Amino acid sequence: MIGTAIQRSSATDVIDHLMSAAFRSQQAALTDLAQHTGLLWRCFCTQINKLHLQACERCEKPRRWTEDDTPENYGPLLEDLREALAEWFDDRPKLRRPAAIGFRVTTEWDDGPAWATWDTTAYFTDSPNGQEYPEDFERSSVAHALAELDDFAQPQTHETLRVVVPPPFATGPAAATAEQPTRA
Repeated sequence: MIGTAIQRSSATDVIDHLMSAAFRSQQAALTDLAQHTGLLWRCFCTQINKLHLQACERCEKPRRWTEDDTPENYGPLLEDLREALAEWFDDRPKLRRPAAIGFRVTTEWDDGPAWATWDTTAYFTDSPNGQEYPEDFERSSVAHALAELDDFAQPQTHETLRVVVPPPFATGPAAATAEQPTRA
């Protein structure tokens, strides 16, 4: 895949270069595609913002869903889950890439509560409450990473887990520091 050769820090530069070379009708399509894949983000006020911005250029409200919400200190296990989510969305470019994914606890297994791979919530920067995510992460690296979290600390039935999904072309611990968001 060509996209994996692009460095995360240059994603904004690539979009800028494509936009300057495109006709107006193509710019609209590029903007839609970049937002769909997570290379641009839309604020609740509808302003499209570049990936590196932590606050909206128009209304100056903070970007949504930039932090995890976890019941335990999972450390490297959480980074494994983040990498698995990035891989999931990198392999499915036709799915809109969320800013974060929320997991619920299931009690359907014999060995007690566990993080469910289905019935998840996708959080987009322009959605205040998230949306039901239709895909099931069963039999994927995401499911494996969730099982590792379960083994580390079995979740309680009232807990939820929300994990920030890295932008395209960024995985691993370096992804968090490769392009730190800045205020507009």
